Amino acid sequence: MVIQMNNKELKLIKRLSKIKLARKYIWYYAQAKSPTFFSEDKWFLQKIANTIQGAVDGTIINPKTNKPYRKIMINIQPQVGKSRTVTNAIEWILGNNPEERIIYTSYNDTVASKFSRYIRDAINQEHTHENDENIIFRDIFPDVKLSQNNRSVQRWALEGQHFNFLAAGIGGSVTSEGGSIIIVDDPIKNASEAFNELELERKWEWYTGTLLSRVSAETSDPIEIIIMTRWSKNDICGRLLAQDDHNEWYVIQMEAYHKDNYKKNKEYLDSKTWNSLTENDRKMLSPRTFKYERYKNLRNLQPEMIFLANYHQKTVDEKNNLYGKFKTYDISEAEGLTFDNIYAMVDLADKGEDFLVSIIYGVKVVNGNMFHYVLDVYMTDDGYSVTMEEVAKRLAKFKVMRCKIENNYGGDAFLLGVQEKVEFFGNPFIEFISERENGNKEQKIRQYAHIVNDRIVMPSDWKMRFPEFFNHVTGYQRIGKNSHDDPEDVLVIWLKR
Repeated sequence: MVIQMNNKELKLIKRLSKIKLARKYIWYYAQAKSPTFFSEDKWFLQKIANTIQGAVDGTIINPKTNKPYRKIMINIQPQVGKSRTVTNAIEWILGNNPEERIIYTSYNDTVASKFSRYIRDAINQEHTHENDENIIFRDIFPDVKLSQNNRSVQRWALEGQHFNFLAAGIGGSVTSEGGSIIIVDDPIKNASEAFNELELERKWEWYTGTLLSRVSAETSDPIEIIIMTRWSKNDICGRLLAQDDHNEWYVIQMEAYHKDNYKKNKEYLDSKTWNSLTENDRKMLSPRTFKYERYKNLRNLQPEMIFLANYHQKTVDEKNNLYGKFKTYDISEAEGLTFDNIYAMVDLADKGEDFLVSIIYGVKVVNGNMFHYVLDVYMTDDGYSVTMEEVAKRLAKFKVMRCKIENNYGGDAFLLGVQEKVEFFGNPFIEFISERENGNKEQKIRQYAHIVNDRIVMPSDWKMRFPEFFNHVTGYQRIGKNSHDDPEDVLVIWLKR
């Protein structure tokens, strides 16, 4: 027997089928609510949704640890829907588990509150009229409702819960609650913040010292999601990846224009749309909403560093570094060299947050050009009681002939202490120079940068041998505010004498 159904019955069955899928999967939840925006051809948004789904379900396994991924990093161009996808994921998570506690942060309170309001209002939404056929949160999760007594924009809860969602700007207060899911969305506001090392340091300290301390006591392994443009190797993503020895972060990174997009677009776009695109459009991440012509115009209008950060996830450091690639030597070569002189320069910590930096150079004239081979670097924020002895040991070990100590801040007292100790360690004939440095340090560092690159020769393994020094020097920015300039200042001293 064949059962005939009218259009109304067919529509109802399709609707119920969408609701059933939406209850089970984040991607179908987003599609059910906004079918036009979350179209099938937006494969990159589906990738984000499915990855968050995998973190929630424990189905995406880290091959290095054999444990499910719980940390997700999303680095994709602006204005393609990544944050909107995450907000839909949050709604879905709360619909399935009203006991989850989410802390959501962005670069300021206003932006964080906007997303909080969007999620809160979506959960609280009602149909506008009786024949409204749009699918909303309440259709999919009818038993999950917003608390009427706890529903402020910054902090709200579902019925029967103490708290479910807290919104805060970077640096804001998150001290009253613990979260099972922590989200950082666009922590860097713009390029000026990306060029400011002090600002990057502030955000990192807040992230590690404040936000991560707010993990719920009942949650030993929270889900963490970071959504941001990659601005700098010292941004939150850069620092996390630098120390991610166990590949704990599942990284979704895509470029606005790239050959890899071509294959995906061909797979997901309908033939009519595909045939209407130019070859360059086919390589765009979202060719229906962000075509190559617009991409090309932005490339011509925006400074290259900002454009590459926004649309290719290339950090500004790569184009804004003060120094180019340094000359290097194999450490075994130095053992066979007879240096014309061995110098040391010690720059004392000017302020409490600065570093003491000591660099020992072997100076050699090669084909009429004088080169400074870096033999040793000592960079520390330890006090003088520790550093006097350590500097003296190194001056003795490398048989330094002349040592210059900057005396702006207690240099004379430091020099006397080192003189006394260096004789004990076996270098009584060293000549000491105490000199006050004047003038604008930053201007001097930038002025002599090309000479530093031409005359200073680093050990080939200096990244591993002197990691903190390496990171600082290779990350020093031409434009913007650098947090410290102690190592760079020491690199200049002997060159300008």
